Amino acid sequence: MPAAYAQGFAAFSGEELYGRFCAACHGPEGRGDGPVASSLAVLVPDLTRLYQRRGNTFPAAEIREVIDGRSVVIAHGTRYMPVWGYEFWVEEGA
Repeated sequence: MPAAYAQGFAAFSGEELYGRFCAACHGPEGRGDGPVASSLAVLVPDLTRLYQRRGNTFPAAEIREVIDGRSVVIAHGTRYMPVWGYEFWVEEGA
């Protein structure tokens, strides 16, 4: 399991990382309307409603697990969202 944050990304803001890894599908405002969204076989979630959908709680740990590939909901079928964990984590001692 990954152990340390990849230091190379510490220089980037969350906004910059979102733009690089997420906006193509989720859109610039996170509404699920990115330029790639309409070509996908699944509905891209509106991230602006995530807090509300989760009972007014921000599920940070759950989000990290989806992004880094640790969480796959089998009932949802094939995983369409790319796994970006390899970009953000390095093995301990590396």
